[in-house]
Amino acid sequence: MDKKKIIFAIILGLILLRFLKNSFMPQNNFSETDAKNAILEVQKKYGTSIAQTVEKMYRLETANFKSSQYILTGTAGMEQGAWGNYVPKGLPTIPLKDPKLGIRNYIVWNPKDFALFLASYIVKYDGNFARWNSTNPDKQLSYKKAVNSITNKFV
Repeated sequence: MDKKKIIFAIILGLILLRFLKNSFMPQNNFSETDAKNAILEVQKKYGTSIAQTVEKMYRLETANFKSSQYILTGTAGMEQGAWGNYVPKGLPTIPLKDPKLGIRNYIVWNPKDFALFLASYIVKYDGNFARWNSTNPDKQLSYKKAVNSITNKFV
């Protein structure tokens, strides 16, 4: 095979690979407005106090809804397989790079359903929202401090 055919085959393969990747990957673009609407739904269903906690956690975990992880998944980072039977089966996933763990598959969920899930998680654990971050009491204390330092803007 001559060089031109090899180069053409490589270019064609790269174009095809990009096309296939874009065809099968979720192409979300969740915004701060999506998060606000989600948190207002939490307020309707669970009350202002839970909604304020969800907003603070969401803001902390998503860099105020600007992280690429939030934009692409609508969540505050839910790694596939780490949630057992807590989440519904069959939710789509997307591979994203975690700064500490490398490439991991993260669950894609619309912000409303995620925020309602997070609120129900908090209620399930009697308001211990820090359990979301860790079951270790020392780590929970640090997480609570970080969450409580966040200012609410929606509720």
